[in-house]
Amino acid sequence: MHLYRPTVESYRALRIAQLAFDAPSVLIGENDCGKSPLLEALAIALESLGRAGRGHGATG
Repeated sequence: MHLYRPTVESYRALRIAQLAFDAPSVLIGENDCGKSPLLEALAIALESLGRAGRGHGATG
């Protein structure tokens, strides 16, 4: 699965974050600028998409 232009809105301290990924990317920023909440939001979204892709009631 690839993310190309994810947007994160209203998650923890983030009001809105719009990203553009072309290839493997690196997230760089000062302390307390929102890197961790951004990665947490992306992880939640990917986990949710992974569950939806397996369908309801799937085992293993």
